[in-house]
Amino acid sequence: MATAKERNEVITVFRKYLSENKIDHPVINSYTEQWTAAALIDSYGKSRVYELIKYYFEVSPNPNWEWFSYNIKSIDNAKTNRDEDIRIRAKMKILAKEWLENIS
Repeated sequence: MATAKERNEVITVFRKYLSENKIDHPVINSYTEQWTAAALIDSYGKSRVYELIKYYFEVSPNPNWEWFSYNIKSIDNAKTNRDEDIRIRAKMKILAKEWLENIS
């Protein structure tokens, strides 16, 4: 089970990204949302939740905590698919370069 410190860190990191991106947001009630954060940490692990928060802010035009917490599975799937696509493209680029060098 996630500790109180870990739960509050997740919420603080989300708020930090909101502030850095200068996004107006409703107040996130730390007391009630700490249980949501605990469930996210227990399900995905703290480091993965941080990765997903960062990814969410990269792709979402209007991020908010409620949407993130309810749709984290979709966010995780999208990030996993993107990472896999990047890996496959890099591999194909190397293979194509080797193929072109062998033709010459």
